[in-house]
Amino acid sequence: MDVRTQLVEKIEARLQEIAKANGYQTDIGGKVFCWRKAPMDVHSIPGIVFRDEIAQMNTGTDQDEVPIGLWEHRLKIHVEVYFKGSTSASEARKALDDVVRAVYRNRGDKWDQLAEYTDLHAHTIDVEQAGDIICGAEAVFVIIYRTPYGTL
Repeated sequence: MDVRTQLVEKIEARLQEIAKANGYQTDIGGKVFCWRKAPMDVHSIPGIVFRDEIAQMNTGTDQDEVPIGLWEHRLKIHVEVYFKGSTSASEARKALDDVVRAVYRNRGDKWDQLAEYTDLHAHTIDVEQAGDIICGAEAVFVIIYRTPYGTL
C-alpha cells in the first residue's frame, strides 16, 4: 500500500478517537468522513470531513537535502469540523483544538516513521448560512514524507 494511503488511514483513525472518554474536550470524532461529497446538513453534524488534497513535490538533486532517487511530498490535509449554528464559538474552538491535538500529537509527528514531519499550516472558524446555520472550523496540516521515484 502506498505511503499516502497509509497516512490517510492513520489520520482517519486518529480523528475517530476524538471523544471525551479519550481525554478530549469534545465528542466530535463520532462522525468522520473522508472526502465527503455531499454537503454537510443538520442530520450529519456535528461531524468532521477531511481531505488529502495537493501534494507539492520536490525531487532529489545535487543541490538540495532530498537524496537523489527520492521524491519529497508535502501533502496538505484539510480537516473541517461542522456544528449546528447554536454551538458557541468557545465550543468550536475546543473542537478545533481537539483536531489539532489528534493530528499533531507529537511535535513533528512522523506517523510511525512513514513521514519526515507534520506541521500545522493554518486554522480558522467560520459560520455559513444556507437555510440552516452551520458553524465550522478548519485546520490545515502539511505532512512531509519521502518515497522512491514513481511511488506515492
